[in-house]
Amino acid sequence: MIVIKNKLDSKELDRILEIEFNLFYPNSYEINEIKNMNEDNNFLFLLIYEQSIVIGYAILFISFDECEIYKIGIDKYYQRLGYGTKIINKLKDKHRKILIEVSDRDATKDFYLKNNFLIITIRKKYYYDGSNAIVMGWKKLKETL
Repeated sequence: MIVIKNKLDSKELDRILEIEFNLFYPNSYEINEIKNMNEDNNFLFLLIYEQSIVIGYAILFISFDECEIYKIGIDKYYQRLGYGTKIINKLKDKHRKILIEVSDRDATKDFYLKNNFLIITIRKKYYYDGSNAIVMGWKKLKETL
């Protein structure tokens, strides 16, 4: 089940922090960063539940009908089962334009390309490790009557 929330409860916040730390440490968001996002009305959280457990999430910054993906995290035990694509498809249903920035050293760029994102620009030596940032986007085609 996919749920979109503008405010996380404490149990959801703890679970996102757990997944975040397990997947992204030492580059994971800190508790205060996620708490600040939780208090900011421009952020949404898309949660994936299996039974009553959060197994994945997306942190989203919303501006009108555009959506910027700050992070997608799927618990290691549930990866490669299509949950990331389910998140992307849900976002495509709700937003006209989706943006994401990834490192050129990050394999997730291939995931976004597979999901019809296009490379918009490359920021040379953008990250502290000297890697490039790839800004990617997806835009809904105009609907015809």
